[in-house]
Amino acid sequence: MRKNWWTDTSTANWVDYLISWLASGLAAFSCGQAVGSDKVSTLGVGIVTIGTLLSYLARVLGGDQKWTKLAGPIYCISAWAAFLGVRYINGAIFEEGTFPIELMPSSWLYWMILLGTCFLWRDGTLIFHLVPALAMFGFVGCYDTFRPVVILFFIFLVCFAIMFARAHAREMQTRAKESGYFNHTSQSQLSAMDESEVLREGPWRWAAGAEWALGSAMIIVLLSALGAPVIQAGAKPIAGFIAVRQPTLRNAANRLPASSSAVRDTAKVGDGAVDLSNRPYFEVKGDIPGYLRTAAYNTWTGRMWQRVSPLSPNEVYETATGNPLGVEDQAFAQRMKNPNQVPGTPPGEYRTQSILVNSLIATSEIPQAGNSPICQHPRGVLPSVDGVVAAASLSIYSAAISFDEVEPRADASVPKKLPGSIFANLSKENLAPRLVAEAKKITKNAKSDAEKMELIRSAVSRMIKYNTKVPATPVGEDPAAYACFESREGYCDVFATSVVQMGRAVGVPCRYTIGYLPDLQNRNSVGTQILLESDRHAWAEAYFDGVGWVPYDATMGADVVPGGDRRHSASEGITAVQVISMFLNGLIVLALVVGGYALYKARTAPKTPEIVKAELDRNYLVFIGNVWRFTGNRRLLSETTNEYLARVESRLGEHASAAGEIGTEFTNMMFSR
Repeated sequence: MRKNWWTDTSTANWVDYLISWLASGLAAFSCGQAVGSDKVSTLGVGIVTIGTLLSYLARVLGGDQKWTKLAGPIYCISAWAAFLGVRYINGAIFEEGTFPIELMPSSWLYWMILLGTCFLWRDGTLIFHLVPALAMFGFVGCYDTFRPVVILFFIFLVCFAIMFARAHAREMQTRAKESGYFNHTSQSQLSAMDESEVLREGPWRWAAGAEWALGSAMIIVLLSALGAPVIQAGAKPIAGFIAVRQPTLRNAANRLPASSSAVRDTAKVGDGAVDLSNRPYFEVKGDIPGYLRTAAYNTWTGRMWQRVSPLSPNEVYETATGNPLGVEDQAFAQRMKNPNQVPGTPPGEYRTQSILVNSLIATSEIPQAGNSPICQHPRGVLPSVDGVVAAASLSIYSAAISFDEVEPRADASVPKKLPGSIFANLSKENLAPRLVAEAKKITKNAKSDAEKMELIRSAVSRMIKYNTKVPATPVGEDPAAYACFESREGYCDVFATSVVQMGRAVGVPCRYTIGYLPDLQNRNSVGTQILLESDRHAWAEAYFDGVGWVPYDATMGADVVPGGDRRHSASEGITAVQVISMFLNGLIVLALVVGGYALYKARTAPKTPEIVKAELDRNYLVFIGNVWRFTGNRRLLSETTNEYLARVESRLGEHASAAGEIGTEFTNMMFSR
């Protein structure tokens, strides 16, 4: 019979060890990527490769020798050694902080996998070795520090299913051999490899083959892949309120999304579709306002916003003409920074609002509100630049922010004179002419500057439909003007930019602001708010005398393109990983359909003479065995069936006649042509 290493399940061969190497290697690689260390990944895959090779050689050379039966105890000893020595091993090999305390259990599993690969000499350890690898994927997926783990975990599950199926087939072949099945087939002199092939043709074909085991394992994979989104959706109302502190990775700055790892000096606009995840970024408690800014920009280039310090931040300018009026005095500067503070009011009474922010990732962003907020950061009181606080470097922190409560007034107006830091937000450079004309048209009958801004906000809300899937703005076009007059679609960046440009066109200081728009669905009963990546937002802010910076969000009330809202983008939008997941799900369904059809055909197809002969042999052995147990007399090798039945006729009693008829029938079927 031709050798087929894939279908040969008589003993674990190189196929099993190749699958074990792939599964263990994926787990070790994922662990390294989760902690942001290529060294951990490379070392892990290397040791897994060497250990698997040594185990395969031990299996080939050792066979069934007694020492190979010690694989289980030795494996347990290596696992215990990994547990006891994990800190010392990590300290000797890796840089300090490679494995943060939150991921320390994964470090133990990592070394358990690496050391255990050297002792996979028998089926027991070969299969059990996949358990710590499975737990490893659980840790990596829990903290969501390595997103491609979804794809690697699926590959791991397939490897697990195949390993389980092949081990099951070997166990069934052993049982068939112990039952004496091969001693009564037409091919009594068979090699172990040939026995595994014969089992697929005889009555053991479904019990001994890998089909049932692989099928059951694949069903588990299918339920996991398709059922996980359902479980996730069902658990979100509860799980959404639970904040999980993200591990502090040694090189977190290089691994976090660029949108949140640091406060940037530029913000692009009209750059194409966005796809934000539901990854938690902050936990906020206290007096949570409707908008939490993290950065503000004052200079428009025609394609992006920049934070540019004014040439003379302390210089005072006439609002209407832009003429310099000299250097501001202390009282004027204080009033501009804290415009709604009643003279003589202590700062503690003025800043009546406060929040406690716990970052769940390493970041320099600080969610805040109001005018000139004060931030008590672990690094001290952080300075405010143009009324916005930001940390100097990335960190995971807990900070208390106090700020004043901004109360917009319908009759609010722009101050007659402004300091350079605020006057910079009146710049008319690079404003789109069509937006300037539209702003003047919209506000010609407005009675106050605050009314102008509300008219502009409302107009932009009607002009643009919200769509996170919108393509990038064509080269040479102003993104805001293009969205308002051409595409009529966009997301928060073009809404905010349109309002800022139009507000400046009618003489109102406006700035482009980014931050978070808290979703009330992620706030629990005690007021703890979780800010997700999908809560990131952009809006305009206008400055008024005696009020300060007031948010104007034109996305509120805007029509939404079906499937284009930001929540849909985060929870239902199709990402690259989801496309691959859908493809793999399709393959699983197709495999199940094809497997089911093949099973049906195999069960209903006409039996070959070899299969009929094997089933007849089996039934004959069952019949003779029953007669033996009933009479207590064993059939002699020299006796024919009829001779044996005649000898035990007296013991069969009333069953002798029926037994004789069955024996004659077997004789006719087995020896007739």
